[in-house]
Amino acid sequence: MAWQIGSLSQVPGVYTNFEDNAPELLQRGPRGIVAIPLLTYDGDAEASKVYEVTRPSDAVDLFGETNTESIDLAFEGGANSVIVYTMPTDALAEDYDAMIDALEGRTFNVIVLDQESDSANQDTVLQAVKDWREEDKHVSAVFGGDDTDLTTGNDRSSTLQDEYSINVINGVEDADTTITSAELAPYIAGLVASVPLNETTTYKQVPGDDVSLRLRKSERETAIEAGSLYLITGADNVKVGKGITTSGDFIRSINVRKSILNDLDRILQSEVIANYDNNEDGRTDAIALMKRFLEDNYVAIDAITDMDVYVDPENDPEQDAAFFVVEYMDVYSMERVFLTVKRQG
Repeated sequence: MAWQIGSLSQVPGVYTNFEDNAPELLQRGPRGIVAIPLLTYDGDAEASKVYEVTRPSDAVDLFGETNTESIDLAFEGGANSVIVYTMPTDALAEDYDAMIDALEGRTFNVIVLDQESDSANQDTVLQAVKDWREEDKHVSAVFGGDDTDLTTGNDRSSTLQDEYSINVINGVEDADTTITSAELAPYIAGLVASVPLNETTTYKQVPGDDVSLRLRKSERETAIEAGSLYLITGADNVKVGKGITTSGDFIRSINVRKSILNDLDRILQSEVIANYDNNEDGRTDAIALMKRFLEDNYVAIDAITDMDVYVDPENDPEQDAAFFVVEYMDVYSMERVFLTVKRQG
């Protein structure tokens, strides 16, 4: 605001005028959202519909008090919202395909089945995750089983191998109840969806008194090699042994990758596409926008480091097509400590 010379005060003193010219801070996309295809319900919900639940109490009204265990577990794991698709009774393969189609346009971070371990349905969900990735929709899937033995669980990790796939191979004992990894999967989904991007899921606490299958050190090594997420018993609690996907990647790294890919797609769609000229100035502005966003939302919280954005030197701009490269290094949590203790006398 310019000073109006004719209306300035004649009283001696200091008069201030503040102008905020700082660019608007672009925010990361939402996190903590889990999608669940619900198998049973008897509340107000209708079949083959999508519902968004933000409180466990709302789930009871919609789906009935005895049908919300998966939803409750997702919230307990840290989810702040659950996208629920109501499956038809005695759902068939085509009903799972319809569920995938219905969820495609929804925003969520992790999809998990309703405490089931049917291999065909797991394959359908994993294929959807792969297909969505090709369409620039980046989400993870969490799976589990009946935990009959560790070999079966590790074999499932091999079958479901993908960088966006997480397979839990043991469950927990809670009081006198055994909760299988398939039944616990919604909790892990809530944890994966909500864990801060600058934190690991390794050693995160899981509710339970003990694990359903205890892994020796050699079995933990085998599980890690297989890409399995296993649980261990710590000091009076159960916790995640090592937070990895079935490809062996760290969940922390994959969460950051998915978030960056989803965020940059969203920001470029809203801010750059059809708004910037495809000339040197326009490309420079686009680079500055991406750098500022990544610096403010990822570098600043130690989710990534050594970030850079530049024009792709291997692909020249062409008419309406611009090519950029985004580089960064992951920041890892300290998960292994090798300690040499020397006694000098």
